[in-house]
Amino acid sequence: MDYNIEVEKDAYAFLSDIEEDIKEAILNGEEDVSNIRCEISGYGEIQDAFFESVTDRSYTIEDAAFVIANCENEETDTGLWGYKEIGDAMQTCAALSYGNDVWAKVVEVYEGLYDDFEPSYIVVDEDGNRHDGCKEVDFSEEEDAQGYINYDVEPEDREGLEVIEGRGNIDELWHEYEADFIAEPVEVGSTEELQVLRQWVRLAKKAGTWGGYPLGSVYIDSRCGTGYSMPEVKDFYDFDAIARQKVPGMVGKYGDAIKDRIEELEGITGKEWAVTVELEADQWGEIVTNLHEIAGQIADGHKEGHGWKFEHNRSG
Repeated sequence: MDYNIEVEKDAYAFLSDIEEDIKEAILNGEEDVSNIRCEISGYGEIQDAFFESVTDRSYTIEDAAFVIANCENEETDTGLWGYKEIGDAMQTCAALSYGNDVWAKVVEVYEGLYDDFEPSYIVVDEDGNRHDGCKEVDFSEEEDAQGYINYDVEPEDREGLEVIEGRGNIDELWHEYEADFIAEPVEVGSTEELQVLRQWVRLAKKAGTWGGYPLGSVYIDSRCGTGYSMPEVKDFYDFDAIARQKVPGMVGKYGDAIKDRIEELEGITGKEWAVTVELEADQWGEIVTNLHEIAGQIADGHKEGHGWKFEHNRSG
């Protein structure tokens, strides 16, 4: 288990929960993520939301030891646990230390988004709607937007027009950041779907929870801490979140239904393919070259786009 990956995932989960607040703050020129208010979450200042979401968690002694051994921002204010028993003190130290690491990553990501943000400017009418002449145009410089009003719009049509800030590239920046954490759905009925479901079943059995959770709803009971001391359970928990994105049509299905789908997919994806080739000329050199090229495409799973016909081989 990679501790730093866990930190990054929790930082993303928190930022994702307040995505609109993050974007709005950057659009408003807020440099310090600590100053953002989380009206959507209802927690008030962002630190309160963060404490509720990340810091305030249960830890077993084993989990606490794992965090303390791996953290980069260990909490040093011993007064926060000075009068507690050693076990409780370790758990408090771990919770605060892990929160420190995740918060440091939150700050790093926010500052990166803020630094890479490029503003834009749009021309709107008195009702706040984009001017008809540049509905799809975002200007990178405010002067260019004002120049559009001054030189491209007839004098009698300029009344009520003004330049306001657009969204810049904030949505693109967020999408680029999010792409590292979002798994694209696989094709239904594909070998990839089969592989995801097989892995889900394998990890469920290894964790000893086969049949107990529906796909997409695995969680770790707070009485068991955060799961660092139970690597098999933690692996299953983490992969379940990925499977929920990759096979959305199977979300909510229990073990028996997953097994049935695997057997169905094995019947689909396990069939051999026969190739029917329609030749127009007796050009054997070109045919051999094309066969090598098409064989490579077939090996990569491409069944369309090369003019060859595929049929199921039902013999045997």
